[in-house]
Amino acid sequence: MFFLPAAVFAAHSGRHVHVEGSGQHHVMVQANGAVHNMEPAAVPLELAEIKGEPCTSGEAGQHGPDASFLHCRPWACRDGLREYGLQQRTRKEIHDVSDAEFHRFRVAFRKLHQREEKTYRDNSTTLWGHGGAPSTAAFVHLHEHSHHGHMHSNFLPFHRRMILEVETQLQVVSQDCSVMLPYWNWAAEKTEFGQSQVWSHERFGNLTAGCVETGVPAGWAYGDCLQRGAKDLWAPNMYGNVLPTWAEAQRKIKATKLYTEIRPVFEYWHNSMHCAVHGDMCSLKAPRDPVFYLHHSMIDRAWYYWQQAHAGPEAQTCGDCKSLESFGNVDAHEYVGKIQDGCIPLPVSQPQVCLSYSSEPQIVLDLDAAGTKKLAEEKEARRRAAGGIRSSLDFDPNDLSKYCICLR
Repeated sequence: MFFLPAAVFAAHSGRHVHVEGSGQHHVMVQANGAVHNMEPAAVPLELAEIKGEPCTSGEAGQHGPDASFLHCRPWACRDGLREYGLQQRTRKEIHDVSDAEFHRFRVAFRKLHQREEKTYRDNSTTLWGHGGAPSTAAFVHLHEHSHHGHMHSNFLPFHRRMILEVETQLQVVSQDCSVMLPYWNWAAEKTEFGQSQVWSHERFGNLTAGCVETGVPAGWAYGDCLQRGAKDLWAPNMYGNVLPTWAEAQRKIKATKLYTEIRPVFEYWHNSMHCAVHGDMCSLKAPRDPVFYLHHSMIDRAWYYWQQAHAGPEAQTCGDCKSLESFGNVDAHEYVGKIQDGCIPLPVSQPQVCLSYSSEPQIVLDLDAAGTKKLAEEKEARRRAAGGIRSSLDFDPNDLSKYCICLR
């Protein structure tokens, strides 16, 4: 179990906290929203402990899904007080999600869509500040009016923060801490994209052009109906042709060592998949479609995989990223983090969750000379089939204009 720095819990409780292993006691005072006496610095996670309400020895449990600082976090009784760990969030690939798990997800997402939005304002660029709870419409608005959320170093931390919040709200509306966003490894189904079970009536509904009438978003409307517009995804010049296979994606991820180089690659793949689905997904109003979250969990999973493959200082930064204005100007680095014992504690300075992704069989990437030649030939064939659209594997992060598939 992960434990939090004592100073973090004290900032929310005002209690006297003992940090085991440090020999130090801290008293935190909160006045008018300001936290004082934050020194000395918090100890490492493995040494830290936060304690809350009194309890009886041997008791254990989990805080309820209420979007608070303790949301869905496990606790155990030690020395007469509750000791809280981090909520473990492990996202599964959509094809590994059981029918029962998907049913809970579907019910939760439809509840989030139907939630009455009392505090949402058309001119607001943030979900918070009015004391209310966001609906799917609020997340659409936030995405559409985000600052530096796209074509910028903030792209990955902004969306990581956003989908974490959506996941939290799904757990709140369902009162179920086990509801998680799945991810779809569309790269593993590139050649069967349009035939994937993702588009079945029992999952996310029809991919064909027009209004979505089945699946999770059946009948949804935001003034007009939710639309997808995919036709022949693999015709020359169509977006599907420039998506990588999973083997190609892994090679690119492993070979690219700098965040400033991998971020635009991810964003290029991201934009291409958005517009392969077309309709609302090929716009900044894409969060209208729940497939948006399936897709962004995949992009976040690719970033997680990159962080895992390049464990070092570079994997813990986000280039020239700025504060996330849509989320109260929090430092974007709060949602970069470092993988520790198989998951990333987030946000970094005051962790509440530990994020991870279920593993998939890894494709062998070390090819011999013949395999390398074959890969190059296949890549060139796809480039020709795409009618001149360059392969994402040839991506030049210094000249985005060559490859821009921009969300409108």
